[in-house]
Amino acid sequence: SGAAVPNAKVTLTNEATGAKFETTTAANGGYLFEAVQTGTYSVSAELKGFKRVTARENAVSVGVPTTVNLQLEVGAVTETIEVLASYELVQT
Repeated sequence: SGAAVPNAKVTLTNEATGAKFETTTAANGGYLFEAVQTGTYSVSAELKGFKRVTARENAVSVGVPTTVNLQLEVGAVTETIEVLASYELVQT
């Protein structure tokens, strides 16, 4: 329905090194990873009662905010939705 999903586990994974970072979504559904090195990352989100969603091939550059909007769908966490290259560059 497009509603915000608080308390979802979000994992950021560097696709080259396998380095992982985790956070949870805020009440407004937003999340933030700070001080991320340049590279290509996958972002996944999961919460009980929803399918896990993963967005792959998101390019991150130093000093350039990157936004990856994930949409969770009702279902079991064992079900996965994959999205390729879904990032947006934010101009500041």
